[in-house]
Amino acid sequence: MHKYKIGDFAINLGVTPDLLKHYEKYNIITSEKRGEGGYRFYDFTQVPQILESKKYQKLGFKLREIENMLNHESIDALVDSLSEKTEALAEEISEKQLILTYTQNLCKLLRELQEDNFDGKWFIGKIDSFYFFPHSNGYKFIPQSRSALNHLSHWINSIPFVEQCARITSNKNKYNDLIFGLSINKDHAKALKLYVEDPIEEFVESWGLIYQSTQVGGSPRKQDFIHRTLNKALDILEKHHFTPNGDILIRTLLETLDKGTKYYHRKITIPLESE
Repeated sequence: MHKYKIGDFAINLGVTPDLLKHYEKYNIITSEKRGEGGYRFYDFTQVPQILESKKYQKLGFKLREIENMLNHESIDALVDSLSEKTEALAEEISEKQLILTYTQNLCKLLRELQEDNFDGKWFIGKIDSFYFFPHSNGYKFIPQSRSALNHLSHWINSIPFVEQCARITSNKNKYNDLIFGLSINKDHAKALKLYVEDPIEEFVESWGLIYQSTQVGGSPRKQDFIHRTLNKALDILEKHHFTPNGDILIRTLLETLDKGTKYYHRKITIPLESE
């Protein structure tokens, strides 16, 4: 059988000499070394092994796994390996689809901002169910267990599906209790397999006022944040005689910078009594 120098063998297969050396390192293929310089020569019979390896590499397998699959695994073991890879790919595709949807929504928001068609828009509609992970009372972190902090890290690593969020509750008919945290749509939390038990709070689907707000960054004082953020939305409640029925949630969708000024673009949701 004809044997080829590494350079000729690589160029006739459309691969690089480095790839062949890498495959040889992991015992996927073998070469014969000749001459004082130890030149590598490859037998033509190595071709099918190389093409099979390229196939499994494209499927996401590592070279160590590929060597085992080609040289040692039974058909039952091969079925198990491919089944595991299929499940992993399905999860990856699902997450990529979420990223695509998020990116499309972000582009839509940016176009609305370009057209000055975001701030002040409001409507009465469905508020989706979601989870809320509280992490600070006002501007002071809430003490958490070690377990909760581990889950918080998982939530942080799930951004952008997890979003910055503030929850404002009423005390003696005044909105003055401010909790900062993270929120995520319930379906997204399920898809990402996020922990959703204590101290995480569940908010069920409801109907209410949905208000879009763009604000300049301001004072970090709690009452200033509440007043600046809710002022216009609460005016709408009063003007139209809407009655709130639950906590107000403020999701930060995007931050932008214009001529040195920071702007926060948020969506405010206020559940209402059904009358």
